[in-house]
Amino acid sequence: MNFANPAALWGLFALLVPIAVHLFSFRTSKRVLFSNLSLLTEIKQESSKRRLLKERLLLLSRLLALLCLVFAFAQPRWGNASEIVSPGSRYHSLFVDNSPSMLLEGSEGLLIEQAREAARAIALAASPNERFQLLTHDFAPQSQRWLSRDGFLAALEEVRPAFVSRLPQEIIDRQLDAVHGFADKKAVQFYWISDFQKSAMPLEGLERGADLNVQLVQLIPEEAGNVYVDTAWLEPPLLRKGEKARLLFRLKNGGRTDANGVLVQLRLSEVQKGLANVDIAAGASVVDTIDFTPDQTGVLPATLELDDRVFPFDDRWYMQFKVESELPLVYLRPEKASPFIKALFAKDDFVAMQEMPAVRVDLNVLQSARALVLEGVDASASGLLESIKAQVEAGASLVYIPGENETAGNLQQVLSYFTGGQVGELVEEAMAVRKLDFNDKLFQETFSRLPEQMLLPTAKKYFSYKPHPADRVLMELANGAPWLIRRELGNGNVVVLLSALQPSWTDMPQQALFVPTFDRAVQLSGGLLPTSIRLRDALQIELRTSDVPKDGVLSLHNEQNSWLPEVRRIGNRLLLFLTGNKIGPGHYQIQVNNQTISNVLLALNGDETESQLNYYDSKELAAWVTQWGWQQQQVTTASLAGKMLDAASHGTAWKWLLLGVLVFLLTETFILKFLR
Repeated sequence: MNFANPAALWGLFALLVPIAVHLFSFRTSKRVLFSNLSLLTEIKQESSKRRLLKERLLLLSRLLALLCLVFAFAQPRWGNASEIVSPGSRYHSLFVDNSPSMLLEGSEGLLIEQAREAARAIALAASPNERFQLLTHDFAPQSQRWLSRDGFLAALEEVRPAFVSRLPQEIIDRQLDAVHGFADKKAVQFYWISDFQKSAMPLEGLERGADLNVQLVQLIPEEAGNVYVDTAWLEPPLLRKGEKARLLFRLKNGGRTDANGVLVQLRLSEVQKGLANVDIAAGASVVDTIDFTPDQTGVLPATLELDDRVFPFDDRWYMQFKVESELPLVYLRPEKASPFIKALFAKDDFVAMQEMPAVRVDLNVLQSARALVLEGVDASASGLLESIKAQVEAGASLVYIPGENETAGNLQQVLSYFTGGQVGELVEEAMAVRKLDFNDKLFQETFSRLPEQMLLPTAKKYFSYKPHPADRVLMELANGAPWLIRRELGNGNVVVLLSALQPSWTDMPQQALFVPTFDRAVQLSGGLLPTSIRLRDALQIELRTSDVPKDGVLSLHNEQNSWLPEVRRIGNRLLLFLTGNKIGPGHYQIQVNNQTISNVLLALNGDETESQLNYYDSKELAAWVTQWGWQQQQVTTASLAGKMLDAASHGTAWKWLLLGVLVFLLTETFILKFLR
C-alpha cells in the first residue's frame, strides 16, 4: 500500500488529543460527608467498572474516527507489489480522440470538449511531478515524448479536430513506442478517451496490448440522424456551357433516428443552382437529382450543402466541374468509312470535329486536336502514326476502330506504336457483351450500374486479343474475350474496339451503349481529375505533367491555409502525397512559384466512416476488454472522469474511509446516550 498524499499522515498526531483528554480528567471533585459508606461499597465497585469500559469505548471510537479521517486525506492505494508505483514515478499515456465524430453533441456540449475535460481531470487527480503522454489522431511530434503535468495541460488546450483517423492498432503501437525500454510496463497507466465509433475505430484484430493497464473511457453522444453524401456523378460526364446537365447524388443516413425534410442545395462558384428535399430513414439511403445549367467555362468549384445541422463535418460535399466551350476532334477515316462516327459527332455543338482521309492529313490540324478517332489506318503510314503517338503522349485521347477490311497483321502493327497487346486471328462467331468495368474512368462517371432493360451489344466478328499488362478490359464478351480495351500512353489515353463499326461485324451502333461509350472515350483527354476525391484516397493524387509546370515549388491552397505536399515525378505522371498533412475537406488550388494553375482544382471530402454514427454499447465493450484484461468506463459527466478512473485504476478507498468516520461518530453518540 502507498499514499497519494503522504503529507496528510502528519494528521496522525491528532490522535494524541483524545488520548490526552482520556488520561487527564479536568473535572474537580467535591467532598460530601456521609454517615456510613459500608453499604455503598459494592455499588461503587460496580459503577467504576462500567465507567472504565465506557471511557475506553469512547476513546477507541474517537481514535478510529480520526484515523479514518486522516487516511481519507492521505488516499491509500493498494494492489499487487508489481503494480504499485511510488508517487512521482508514475506515467500516464492518454489518447484523446479528436476525429470528426467527436464534434457531435454530448450531455455537456461537444464530445471533443468533454474529452479534453476528462483528460484534464485525470491529470489534476495525479501528483504534480508525474509524467504524461498526449496522443491524438494527428500523431504530432510532441506525442513521442513525456510531458510534465503543466506541459500536458498546455498541450491539451491545443487539441483541435483532425481529418484523419488512426486504427486502434496504430494507437497502441504508438503508446508502446513511448514506453520502449521501460523495465515494467505495468508502471504506466494507458487511457483511451473516445466515443468508440465502430466504423472508425474497429477494436477487432489487435495484435499487441495484452497485459497492459488500459482504461477505455467512452463518451456518449446524443442520439441523432445524420445525413451525408455518399457519392455524386454527372450526366453527361463532361459539361458544356449553356447546356442542361444533371447531378445525381446518393445520400445516406448514418444516424440512429430518421431524418425528414433535409434540404440539399447545389452551389456552383458560390451561386445556387438547384434544390432538393429528402426524407431518409435511419440507416437507409436514397438517390436524388438536381438539374442545372452552367453559365461559364473553366474548372469551377461546386458544393452540395445539407442542412441537417447534426454533424458539421459532412454537411458539404466538394466537387469540381470542368466546363468546356468545345472539344477539337480529328476523325481520320479510310476511303470507305462507317457512317456512325460522323453521325455521332458531325452535328455536335460541343465536339468540333474535322474529318479527313488518313492518306491526306494536315499536320497543323492534327497537332491542335485534343481527341482523335482513327478508323482502319494503314500501318505503313509510319510518319502519321508517330505523329499521332506524340500527340497522345502530350495528352490527347485516341479511339481506334478497325476498318471493314482490317487484317490481324495490320491491326498488330498499328497497336505496336501504342505498345498494345498481342492481336490474334479473326473470330467469326456471334458473342454478346456480358461484363463492363464500371471502376474504369470511362464508365465510372457515366454509369453506376447497367439499367435492367438495357440491351448489350453483340460482336459478330472480332479479333482475338491478349491484353498488355497495362491494358484495362472495359468490355468483355460472354466467352471471356476482351472486346473494348483502354490504356494510358504518356499523358493521353488509347481506346481500342476489336470489331469494325459495320453491320456485318457488330450491332453496337444500334445499342444504347454506343453514344455514351464513344462520347466519353473522346473526352478522356487532358487527364481529367475525378469530380470529387475522398480524403482516404487522397494520400496519393495523380496528375499529368502537362497540367503542371515542371520547375518550381508546388503547393496546395484554400481560402485560409497552404500546404506543401511531397511531389514525385515518375515518367509522365506527377504524384502528390498528402500523408502527414493536416488537410481537411474543401477545394484546393495548385500553385507553382505562387502562380495558380487555373486548369486544375482538387475537391477533397471527408471519410464516410466518420459519418456512420454506430458505437460500441457497454456490453460489447465489456466483452471486448475482458478478453484483453483491460477496464472500461462510460462517462456522461466529463468532470468526474479523473476521479472515477483514478479510483478504478488504483483501488483508492477514501469514500469508504469517510463512511468509516461517520460510523465511528455514530458509535460515539450511541455510547454516550445508551451506556449510562
